[in-house]
Amino acid sequence: MLDQVFEAALEESGLWERIEESVHASRTAREKEEEDAQTLLEEMLAEPPDRHAELLRSCRRFQTLALCELLLHESNELRFRDVGRTLRLAELATELAGHLDAASYGGDAVEDLKARAWAQLGNALRLNERFRDSDQALNRAEELAGGGSGDPLLRGQLLDLRASLRRDQRHLDSSGELLEQAFDTYTQAGQPHYAGRILVSKAALLEQIGEASKAVPLLHQALDLIDPAIEPRIQALARHTLTTNLCEAGRPAEARAFLAEHRGDYFRHGDTRQLNKLHWVEGKIAAGLGEVENAEVSFQTAAALYLAEGAAVMWAVVSLELAALYLELGQTFKVREIADQVVRTFEAHELHRDAFAAVVLFKKAAETETATVALLADISKTLLQSPRPAQRAPF
Repeated sequence: MLDQVFEAALEESGLWERIEESVHASRTAREKEEEDAQTLLEEMLAEPPDRHAELLRSCRRFQTLALCELLLHESNELRFRDVGRTLRLAELATELAGHLDAASYGGDAVEDLKARAWAQLGNALRLNERFRDSDQALNRAEELAGGGSGDPLLRGQLLDLRASLRRDQRHLDSSGELLEQAFDTYTQAGQPHYAGRILVSKAALLEQIGEASKAVPLLHQALDLIDPAIEPRIQALARHTLTTNLCEAGRPAEARAFLAEHRGDYFRHGDTRQLNKLHWVEGKIAAGLGEVENAEVSFQTAAALYLAEGAAVMWAVVSLELAALYLELGQTFKVREIADQVVRTFEAHELHRDAFAAVVLFKKAAETETATVALLADISKTLLQSPRPAQRAPF
């Protein structure tokens, strides 16, 4: 009854109509801003690169929340194809976020967006192997998030990104603890998709430390939680990780059947690096099923693709699987050839001393014909877990 009286009073005074007009005008302004964002981005990118940040600092037309959101989206999308551009767009988003008008957009909204921009910058720096700078950017993101709305999704994202950084730095225990915190955060916030995303990361970590059999049930759980409408790439990643862990757990026939259902994932998103993963996992399956020729071709193809893109560690890991195949066939001369190639390649790259020591051990074992499949597996694990050198660059 009171509600009806209140509404009648609003209508009589004309206030209700003015509220509706204000809401409509606000919605229209947001929609217009979102429409203009793409045009503004294209206009900015048409300028010389050294002008981009200056435009964001000095020209009010560019200082919109929608343009900042678009920069973050584009930076995130490029992370699978061009980590250099991912970093550049994240830097621009961070610059722009610092010039947004809190009075127009709301203080919490601006602080949250600043935090997201710094988080994206931290992730982009990680992808470019600038780990110290990544740590500092994520620290700044956490500070900004503390002054924002307290959004649990943002907190979960920051924990997830920090876990990825610790994993790349090979601090695996710390990475696992952060993933547990992120999973709890998303679960308590009622966000099953993002909780499933964290399970994929946990499974990848288990695979890395040789616990594939524990990773398999986690990945089945993850696939039940992941919403492909939100992040189709994450569903594809979960399926790939499940396929590889089925192989590692000694279940290659299951892996082949599962891969046959979802092979299209590797071609769907225009990321040529997915072909490396496809050939590699096909090699694992063929090796597990005793199909020597198929395994050899797949491993050789995957190794060549990794080497072509300069991924020396991943090339060596695949080469070690090929060497294990030759070892089981008694073709020790081919094992020695691979060992020589790996050592020569590592000498040409600045890799961590643990990684180099591991491949030197591989060469010595190959030369003395004392190499075993178990030794090659241990060397491969050492390569995957050894820290990669951070590429320092001005920030």
